[in-house]
Amino acid sequence: MYRTLILCLCCLVPGIPLAAQTVTLEGAVDEALANNPSVRRAEAAARAARALVWAGFPENPELFREWEGPGGVDITAEWAEMKTGLIQRIEFPLTYVYRLKSRGFAAGAEAAEAAAVRNRIAALVKKRFFRSLLLEERTRLYEEIARITRDHFAKARIRVLSGESPPYDTLKIRVDLSEAENRLLAARENRELALQALAEAMGRRSGDGLAPAGELHYRPTSVDTGTLERLLLESHPEITAERSRFRQSRAALGESWSRLLPSFSLRMFRHDVTGAAAGRGLEIGMQVPLWFFVNDQSRIRSDTYAVDAARSGVLAREQSLLLGLRTSLAALHTADNQARNFRDNTVVQVRELVRIASRSYEAGEMGYLELADALTTMNRVMDTYFESLYTLMASRADLEEAVGTSLFTYFGGSADENL
Repeated sequence: MYRTLILCLCCLVPGIPLAAQTVTLEGAVDEALANNPSVRRAEAAARAARALVWAGFPENPELFREWEGPGGVDITAEWAEMKTGLIQRIEFPLTYVYRLKSRGFAAGAEAAEAAAVRNRIAALVKKRFFRSLLLEERTRLYEEIARITRDHFAKARIRVLSGESPPYDTLKIRVDLSEAENRLLAARENRELALQALAEAMGRRSGDGLAPAGELHYRPTSVDTGTLERLLLESHPEITAERSRFRQSRAALGESWSRLLPSFSLRMFRHDVTGAAAGRGLEIGMQVPLWFFVNDQSRIRSDTYAVDAARSGVLAREQSLLLGLRTSLAALHTADNQARNFRDNTVVQVRELVRIASRSYEAGEMGYLELADALTTMNRVMDTYFESLYTLMASRADLEEAVGTSLFTYFGGSADENL
């Protein structure tokens, strides 16, 4: 009771922040696969297709009553004879077999489509999760730049008052501080927008209080192209869906051919005759496809073309996904090289540059312009480095989406990924 009241107050009263809801990458993906509307819609469509597999088996019987005798059409009058019974129509058993196969493959295609949607949503959540981490790192970077600029602003005023520096320095620092604070404000707003986008992918209505756990980092990656291509061709859900549609089209063609075989009807009835004992009867009828060269042949030709189209659809999807895989591998290789070069060389050098510039400025060995140039360089380099880390991790998510399954451990685990 009290917890509910406190939560309501936090939501309604301005200035009372909600407690941070820390979420891991795995937790975000699991929540999205359980709550994302696109996933739920695809899974509902798959369940609907499975529910239709046995629809109409067997065909409903037809009840009838027949009156015979002299007189008009008054069914309340006495009749000489009356029949009461039912008619059950039965297609050739092979037709039922192919029909069940066709519906089963259709349900399999819908299930594979649902798996493909889960694959896309998982990749989307991962990239939005990494985007949130990028903007968190960027916000911290801009906070550090703003803090350093404020510190030097106080020192610059003292140096200007003592005559060690020209008044221009304080004006320049004021401008730099204003720019730093504006960048920080924009970074915080972009971070909140990224959290809202992440929450939307997870199936939440709001990202308030959402706090992704983890940080962007570099981890070398070694992958084997042949292994990934084999994995893609064997298990990618989009290829599985196309293959199921191909099998469905073949089953539909088999059903069309089976319609050239006769179907049957059973007519069971009770025969009442005035002045005699009631009798029972059974009639067996057979429907022969006499006009098969018009009706059935047209259906068979249509289904044959549908099989050819489905076979081409499988090949087209395989080629498209293989091209996407190679594109993702190239992007991952480029992102890995850039992030590694930044980590091993550029980041180390720019931090040393700022350290030397700050120490020299405090010692009076250089002016603020040189220090400002060093801070600008650090801001640009670190921002680019964080962007390269995000690109690397997003490229891994793109590769997983291209292959159709999870491949990497993003946080924790060993230092290398070898596939």
